[in-house]
Amino acid sequence: MPFVAPAGLAPADACAAAAQPGEAVDVADLGRALDGPATARPWMSAAELEAAARFAALRGEVESRLTGEISCRVGRIQVRVLILGAAPSGLVVGLRTVAVET
Repeated sequence: MPFVAPAGLAPADACAAAAQPGEAVDVADLGRALDGPATARPWMSAAELEAAARFAALRGEVESRLTGEISCRVGRIQVRVLILGAAPSGLVVGLRTVAVET
């Protein structure tokens, strides 16, 4: 899903703003979120290689359109994952999804 932070926030501050009081927030560079999924491995099936190529393309788009890219994870079990950076307009934008971790 697309994400636009309130005006005036830096990417790391936008991550913190996405959290409820007391929720865990883990901020890292973009590679932490996309290096694994974007890497093709010799043992992968055709579908997995296609997914890795899509993640690599996503990373390329984020890096070419935004500056100061970061990834952050908010919460536990139902973890909100955000990939954020600053657009040329100065707004912090990106995408978010939910990962369920058991």
